[in-house]
Order: sequence, then structure tokens, then C-alpha cells
Amino acid sequence: MQRRIWLESWIPRSIVLAIWLSFAQAGAAATLSSPVSWGSPDQPWGQRRAVTAADRSAIAAYRSGRKAPIFATNFTSVSELQSDWSAVSDDNAGNQSCRRPGNIESSTAGLRLKTLLANGCRARWSTGYVASKATYAYGFFEARIKIGDVMSAGILPGTVQAGDVLRGVNFVRPIQFSLEEQNAKLNELQAAGVQVMRFGMYAQDKDKNLDFIKRAQAHHISTVLILHGLYTPGAPERRLNKHTPLLPTSLVDIEQEGPWPTPKPYDGVSVLAAIAFFRAHGLDRLVDAYNLHTYPWGDRPGDKTSAIHRMRRLGALVDPICGTNGKPCWITEWGFAYASKACPASEERDHALLVQEMIGDFTRLAKEGRLTGLIYYSWTGDGQFDLTRCGSISDAGRQVLAPF
Repeated sequence: MQRRIWLESWIPRSIVLAIWLSFAQAGAAATLSSPVSWGSPDQPWGQRRAVTAADRSAIAAYRSGRKAPIFATNFTSVSELQSDWSAVSDDNAGNQSCRRPGNIESSTAGLRLKTLLANGCRARWSTGYVASKATYAYGFFEARIKIGDVMSAGILPGTVQAGDVLRGVNFVRPIQFSLEEQNAKLNELQAAGVQVMRFGMYAQDKDKNLDFIKRAQAHHISTVLILHGLYTPGAPERRLNKHTPLLPTSLVDIEQEGPWPTPKPYDGVSVLAAIAFFRAHGLDRLVDAYNLHTYPWGDRPGDKTSAIHRMRRLGALVDPICGTNGKPCWITEWGFAYASKACPASEERDHALLVQEMIGDFTRLAKEGRLTGLIYYSWTGDGQFDLTRCGSISDAGRQVLAPF
């Protein structure tokens, strides 16, 4: 963002310039919630008169450089930003986002005002706001503003709508496949319209996985990474990338707590108990959303009573923690297992019905602002769950990828 103020020997007096961006939905038509007031003509502090030929001549002189403005900045200097502008911090009830100095950044591209999930605010979102220290009575004002792309991965400010939810699929352990097979599957994902995939990465396979990520980017596919690390209580700090959504470890929808009957020594812990632990030890402050896994019951597809049971089970998982006044949730694993590898028509039909039903439940959660990410398990790599079956994408796969 660049800001220029053109004043011709006028005395600074009353108007404070303020720059405040709270981004709307990316890639969608904007709908005004109420008539525009801020920035419109005929404000309580003044009225706009008609533009004259002399005004146009003066503006042309400033734009051409023949006349120097009283004040101009491109916000590339941190020291100038600090000396000429005040960073505002507030959490007003009338705003849909709180305003924090940490969301303000001077860069070679200009001023960056970042909209992020908020911590310690009444509002769910935080944004940046700067006001000029100098005041001006009247004059010519010009700002050049560029609204950046917002993915996020579901991390979108304002009222969340179903179309805002980040959608994707799991690609189970890509390095189990040869380079040729990986490239073929990336072509397949791109052709199907997949834009986001998720997989896990261990340190010993870093180079192979980074190469795979680069090739995925060349196919216009973004990556949600599962990073296996350790967390030291009492010393959390988010230092590197503050723009990429950060999720905690996967919270699994289990039916019973205690030891699991698996070869690995796992203990099942409820989602609420895990979140209580996060909050007690500081991890909750670092994350942008909660990360859930749920594998719904697949009994009696198309039956209304069974559908209600699945909906209630999903609600029991999501409702206590994924609130409109708190952090939203991503469901990074959900799916239905296949019983047969032969792709019988009856099972394909049943799976399509189950997926269609669950998409309806997820749509409701998205509209409520509870769900901002949804990633199916799996596209490929786990034959029991894969959506690519018998040489093609299953009907369930097409349902997973279809818009809400």
C-alpha cells in the first residue's frame, strides 16, 4: 500500500488519516451488510464539493512530479512508519475484528495490514490499523491499495460461508510410490481439480518430500503438512511463518479412553481432555484452528435414522470446541472404509450416499463458522479408503470434490 497526501500550503488541523483493512472473502462477490458510510461524501466532519477543472490540473501536476506533495510515503521504511504513524490497538464491540500493532508490517512492497485469527480478543479476527500523527484540514488525498490473495486455508475473516472452507484430500505417504507413479498421481489430482493435499513428513525423508512438494506446486496443488515434532511445555513461541495456518496434533474422535489394541503403545484420550491439556500448557495460544479426525459409522446408507445418528455424533465432537466465538476446526481426516477391492456397484452407490449425507452436515457447520477446513482420507495410498478405485475416481470421490 502506498499513501500520498497532496496539500498546497494548507495548515494541518483536524483530519486524521487512518488506514484500516479488514479483508472480505477472497474470490467471491462482496455483499454489503449495510450502506457504506466511512469514506463516503457528506460526513459529519465535512462535505465533498464537486471536482473542478483546476482540481484536475493540480492533481495531474502532483502525479507527474511537477509539484511535490506536502507528505508522501510508500511505507518501506520502518523508522518512518514509527515516526509518522500511530499503531492502534483496540477491541471495540462494534468491529468484527480487533486491531493489533503486530498485524502491521513495513515491507519493500509497501504497508501490509494482516488479517489473522485473534488471540486474546473479543473478536475472532485481528487486523492492522495505523493513523497519521499529523492532521490536515482538507486537500487532495490518494492511496494505492492492493488486496492480497487470502487462502488460508480456511482462515478467512468475517462471516464464514460454505464456499470458504478449504477442501482437500489425503495423499498417504507419497514416497512409497516411485517418481513416475508420484507424477502420474499428481497429474490425476490436478485433472480432478484437487488444489490441496495432506501428508506426513519425517525428518529422515525431508529431501524426498520437499522435492515432492515442489512438483505438487508445479501442478498448482498446495500442501498441508503433518510434521512430527516435540513440544516443550512452558516455552512455546511462533517465530517463523505467522501467515500459514498452524494446527495442533490430530484430535481423534474415539469411543473409549484408555489403551488401544494396536501394536504401538497408544492411549486413547478424549478430545476435550487433550484441549484442556493444550490450554494448560500454552499450546492453544499458538494454533489457528483445532484439528479433528472422525470416521463416521457407515451403517444403512440412505436411512434417515442412521443419518441422524451420524449427525449427532459429529455434533457431539464439534459443538463443544469449534465455536463461533472461539477457534474454528479443520477436519483433516474423515472417510468410509471399503469392504471389497472389486468395486461392486452396490458398495460404490452406498459410499456415494454416505459421503453426500456427510457433506450436508459439514455444510451446516461451515455456515455456522465452526468448520473452515475439510480433508478426506484418502485419495491414494490406503487401499481400504482410497477414492481412486479400479482405475478411476469413485462416485464418492466426485462428491468429495464437488462444491458445497
